[in-house]
Amino acid sequence: MAYNYSKLKSKMVEKGYNQETLAKAINMGVNSLSHKFNNKYPFKSQDMADICRVLDINPIDIGVYFFSK
Repeated sequence: MAYNYSKLKSKMVEKGYNQETLAKAINMGVNSLSHKFNNKYPFKSQDMADICRVLDINPIDIGVYFFSK
């Protein structure tokens, strides 16, 4: 199942991140993050928690950013 990460990408830009800087901030390889954004690999719960922390996303809103179809 493919998810739409456009809201997450918009939040990244709003907070001044791109894929490279976000990957570094959450201690993930750029290619790994790219594959997750392209639905080749799923985001793990720890990935989501780390991204929410860095981008100041309320955990209650995880569905909006990570599970939109």
